[in-house]
Amino acid sequence: FPPELTTAEKVAMRNGHVPAPVQREQKLIQQADVLTFIFPIWWTGLPAMLKGYVERVFSEGFAYEINENGVVKNLLRDKKGVIINTHDAPRTFLDSNMIITPSHHMTTDTAAFDLIGVEPVERLLFSSMEQASTDDIHEILKETKETVDQLFPPAV
Repeated sequence: FPPELTTAEKVAMRNGHVPAPVQREQKLIQQADVLTFIFPIWWTGLPAMLKGYVERVFSEGFAYEINENGVVKNLLRDKKGVIINTHDAPRTFLDSNMIITPSHHMTTDTAAFDLIGVEPVERLLFSSMEQASTDDIHEILKETKETVDQLFPPAV
């Protein structure tokens, strides 16, 4: 999926001409009950390619609308959101240098999800990934599965 949002594409989308790759992604999102974002934190935010994906796919008219008075109508209100982050640095470094702060959480989940109407239900952060052993990775996968199963029990 090419992440670049060009000016021409932005104008075309405002005029109702959504490119086929974007339409495919939007259809998948419409069908989903839960949106899960899994990404490494780079320079305190989304990697550029994911940001480009968000800018292209969660576009005005699909994920939200803004009326003439500047009031936002979020169009994905029936969805829940889960964010799973990784970072190479140790958690002590992230905490002591305020890399992951309450404002970071607001920027990457609450504010973004609020704009489009997605209810954030969980955020997992796994640090020291560069040094993670096979056993560490297995524990991360186990914790992730347990969290997801607890939030969204499998249908019986």
